[in-house]
Amino acid sequence: MFDVLVCDDEIADVRQVCALLREFSDRSGIDLSVTSETSAQSVCAQDRAFDIAILDIEMPDMDGLRLAEYLMQKNANVTIIILTAHMKYLDSAMRINVFRYFSKPLDPERFFRGMTEAVEKCRLSGKTILIEADKRVLRLRTSEILYIETQKGGSLIATRSARYNTKKRTQEWEQEIALPNVFVYSHRSFLVNLQNVIGVGKDSITFQTDDGEQSFPVVSQRYYQRFRKAFFAFVEAEV
Repeated sequence: MFDVLVCDDEIADVRQVCALLREFSDRSGIDLSVTSETSAQSVCAQDRAFDIAILDIEMPDMDGLRLAEYLMQKNANVTIIILTAHMKYLDSAMRINVFRYFSKPLDPERFFRGMTEAVEKCRLSGKTILIEADKRVLRLRTSEILYIETQKGGSLIATRSARYNTKKRTQEWEQEIALPNVFVYSHRSFLVNLQNVIGVGKDSITFQTDDGEQSFPVVSQRYYQRFRKAFFAFVEAEV
């Protein structure tokens, strides 16, 4: 079950999106719990987290981008979809990592494709593993991982905000995570999560971390072309 928010100040647009979501659920067999609102302030008053938020970008009380930022405080992995008749907000939206734009009037087939991809993104973001590190057992979202580095006697898991030494080998983590098109080797000792990669060079890979963009020398010449190809295939699948 995925919690979906629809917020648009035009009631006719809300009804259309909700009808499309019902049809999408019937077609795909994916259960959706849909909350619909015509006011961003009404959403904020609920103090809830959502998996997917479909937001009109132009609303009188609070625009869709500001509402998106609020929702990301409740769930950093919320998938944001923007409804708009204008693309003038593109630069601002890029900074908050908007997943898709749906132009008004809505194209149903494009909407269904976008929702299929949004649900898959939610599944990736929601996947977790248990790690034993520093005498603690932690639940870690795979979407938080930057890379896993092979080390003597185990491996190091580097995330967006921390580093964890574990006794499992990199190959064991690879099998447990089981996302072969997302976690790809950039070096025989580094298994990289493409979800957090924003740039690839011959000597380093740039990641998005909680402290901003950071580059690490985790790529080898032998693996460079193969990894670069996998990175472009991953990005093109998101567009």
